[in-house]
Amino acid sequence: MTTDTTSTNSTELYLLATDYNFPKIYPPEGFRIVNYVQGDVDTWVRIQAKTEKYITITKELYIQQFGTNHERLSQRQFFIVDNKTNEAVGTSTSWYLDVDTSQDDKTTENWGRVHWVCVLEEYQGKGLGKALVSHTLSKLVELGHLKICLDTDTRRENAVHIYKNCFKFVEQDKGLIARIKKANMLAVYD
Repeated sequence: MTTDTTSTNSTELYLLATDYNFPKIYPPEGFRIVNYVQGDVDTWVRIQAKTEKYITITKELYIQQFGTNHERLSQRQFFIVDNKTNEAVGTSTSWYLDVDTSQDDKTTENWGRVHWVCVLEEYQGKGLGKALVSHTLSKLVELGHLKICLDTDTRRENAVHIYKNCFKFVEQDKGLIARIKKANMLAVYD
């Protein structure tokens, strides 16, 4: 497996979309996908904090990952809402990275990135994650990204299964992984 170790129990996994004929998966009856609106930072933190087992979730982390440009966020961040309770129960973001594709640090491409996908535990197994990923991928294509990547952790077995089997993401070689990681470390969002 072409991965980089981040701890003894965790292995980062970098995947790239190779087939842009993504399945169109819609939310099941009783759920809808909505775009970010100003103030949804608290909603994102609530959902991520309830489900994230490996990273401490804070507003500061949110700002580090996404910045504060509400117009950009309203185009790129989504929530899946339970129509009965009108509560958001999952989230996903169609983000981006400038990846050095030439290995010379001079040529970059703006890649789409499936980022921070999660569904509250009590709502998992209903197809909500697949609907969020499908919506996110469609948005990335609509926004003109010619390449789409994601990174996850091998401990997130359900997510890895969905990415590889449902959406046909494939693992990447170490050279590309290093360039994606570098782009992620250099990313600054306003």
